[in-house]
Amino acid sequence: MTIAGKKVNPLIFVLGTVCIFFGTIVLLSTLGLMQVTIPSPDSVLGGEALLNPIDLRGSMTIEEGAMYVGMNLTEFYTLMEIPDSVPPATLLKRVQNYVPGYDFHAVKAK
Repeated sequence: MTIAGKKVNPLIFVLGTVCIFFGTIVLLSTLGLMQVTIPSPDSVLGGEALLNPIDLRGSMTIEEGAMYVGMNLTEFYTLMEIPDSVPPATLLKRVQNYVPGYDFHAVKAK
């Protein structure tokens, strides 16, 4: 393999590319410029790392979503436009099974 007129071992090229890719992710995450994972429930309950509604994930239940945003269930149902008839243990991405036409991603982006 030739790069800029110099012969490069393909293994070195692949390893360098992987290091640059993952190194950038680790650096940005360490500097707080990129969030790779959601905060732990302990840090959320301590009030240290609340999420914005746009950062919620469909794999969270309604109860978890309320906890991560720092609201009680009633406020969260109102914010996310979820009817009270939907059980709190429902995944956010499954609310549409109870409310036809509900779009989790559109609501959280408001």
